[in-house]
Amino acid sequence: MLAVAANTAWHFLRSELSEFHLFVSCTIAFHLIAFWPLCLALMYLDVTQSPQWLYKYKIQKKHKHGWNSYKKTIQQAVISQIVSVFFAMLVYFVTNALDWKVSISEELPSPWTFLLHLVAFVIVEEIGFFYSHYAFHSKFFYKRIHAFHHQFTAPVGMACIYAHPLEHMVANLFPLILGPVLVRAHIVELWLWLTIGIVNTINSHSGYEFPFTGAAAGHDYHHESFTKNYGVLGVLDWLHGTQGARRDSTKKRDW
Repeated sequence: MLAVAANTAWHFLRSELSEFHLFVSCTIAFHLIAFWPLCLALMYLDVTQSPQWLYKYKIQKKHKHGWNSYKKTIQQAVISQIVSVFFAMLVYFVTNALDWKVSISEELPSPWTFLLHLVAFVIVEEIGFFYSHYAFHSKFFYKRIHAFHHQFTAPVGMACIYAHPLEHMVANLFPLILGPVLVRAHIVELWLWLTIGIVNTINSHSGYEFPFTGAAAGHDYHHESFTKNYGVLGVLDWLHGTQGARRDSTKKRDW
């Protein structure tokens, strides 16, 4: 039944929308649908500190996030999403010019094809995000660009796109979309992958180590220490000796 519903929805979109709107408008729509409900729910939890059975999983309880701190976060999130629109348009026109576009074929990919592509997407994003993020922590780029994101030493979900526009395009968007473009994935695979990526980055910035999600403590510690846990999976952090947790490092940035 799910497959039938997915095919029906896809055939409707494909028949009603142009290639441009499928790639740009629908992609941004999936981003907004994934981003705002989850971020606003986390904001409510931060501001009200309730329900307590969820708030107790806050990692850095000494840091309180009220409405005043969230106002600027919301404003920057909107700016970053506007940047995302222009980035999506840029990718669309460049891939069209190079004749290397994602697929909008009538037939949806099989679950096995998506899983195979998903492995490729994860690997590409890990490499792209780790090295771009590491570069933004160099003295030159940190002061001029990345320090903006690190205003949050105790991050919140919405802060995942609280970034300088250049960083947002290079470190957040480019590694995420590169995998689907390289393998010329179906656009529905792109939408699913972006949704997974958005939910994951919101979770890693959430400031909460929920038992049913996990994975937030590592990046939360990155915002506290500045010198550990640059990647998503931890594989490249292990390889480069930048993997860490609160108990094993007190090193801070030196600029």
